Amino acid sequence: MNSSGLRRVLELVQIEEYASGEIIFNKHDDPDFAFMVLFGQVYLYDRPDDVPSVSELSLVSRATKPSMKKVEAGGLIGHETFMAEQKCGGAYRTSTVAFNGESPSLVLRMNAEAYDLIVYQHYRYRQEQRTIFFHEHLP
Repeated sequence: MNSSGLRRVLELVQIEEYASGEIIFNKHDDPDFAFMVLFGQVYLYDRPDDVPSVSELSLVSRATKPSMKKVEAGGLIGHETFMAEQKCGGAYRTSTVAFNGESPSLVLRMNAEAYDLIVYQHYRYRQEQRTIFFHEHLP
């Protein structure tokens, strides 16, 4: 990504802090943003009317709560709506709650343009690097 692209990304993203147990978004909300977890962890869950408590989150595993998924630092959430807006009717498919014990979770909030610049550009770069590698190493 060139410097003008990076400047544009910085204009479009925002770092947000969520306390443990705080809702980041609910299922069926309008999907205006995708989020990258920077610090801490968040849980995706399927039933917005059944928000898990902080004490429940500390005990959760995929074995005990298969309807919940933990997303740790580096993970993306809410981005699937940008890729399949027409398919899911333009709404989030899960709800998400922050959890990081006593510490807040930090997330990078990005709109569709920022998501495109960050994720798509990275994907395209990796594809180009693979192509170069195979051309250099295969007969």
